[in-house]
Amino acid sequence: MGATLAAPPTLQPYRENGSLFPFLDQRNGFYAEVVNPLTYLNEKRVDRQNRILSNVFGEVSFLKDFTYRAAFNVDLGSGLWDFYSPRSNLSQSQLLAGGGSGTKTNSYNELLMHESVLTYKKTWTNAHSLTATGVFATQRETWNFNEINASIFPNDATQNEALQLAANRSVRSGKQEERLESYMGRINYGFRDKYYIDLT
Repeated sequence: MGATLAAPPTLQPYRENGSLFPFLDQRNGFYAEVVNPLTYLNEKRVDRQNRILSNVFGEVSFLKDFTYRAAFNVDLGSGLWDFYSPRSNLSQSQLLAGGGSGTKTNSYNELLMHESVLTYKKTWTNAHSLTATGVFATQRETWNFNEINASIFPNDATQNEALQLAANRSVRSGKQEERLESYMGRINYGFRDKYYIDLT
């Protein structure tokens, strides 16, 4: 939007052959700081995201007054970012140094979580009630990415699907892991359903 507002109305968006006309090639480069807004429409920008969410739990009672509940959660995600700015977006002077730039980024996320809840519940003489609960939860998250950036392509035929053809290339990657564990205990005592004491 900013490039559209800044574009001088006296400049031509296209050449006579129908190709984009960079503003740097017009008026002796007087508007070199202004970008033809149509170049953004000529770029390849694709962001693909896949995600799988799953959860399962089970509950079992034992020894009459005890209940155990376990829950498992999985969150898996993968992504692919494709970007390519073609040579046709560049001015003649910029093409002398080569043209075209592309990026490809792959990412993978993994989130695993487990929660255990143990509960003891007892009522006696119709006056006293006691509930004790213990909770343990653990969570682990892993994030990976690989990225390659390239510039100065011989042509736009392969776009960013053959980044090895570019004269300049840079690669970076990273990995991050996080882990969280939590514990909680609670005791609830009630007398004749009128008076309660909670300890957490």
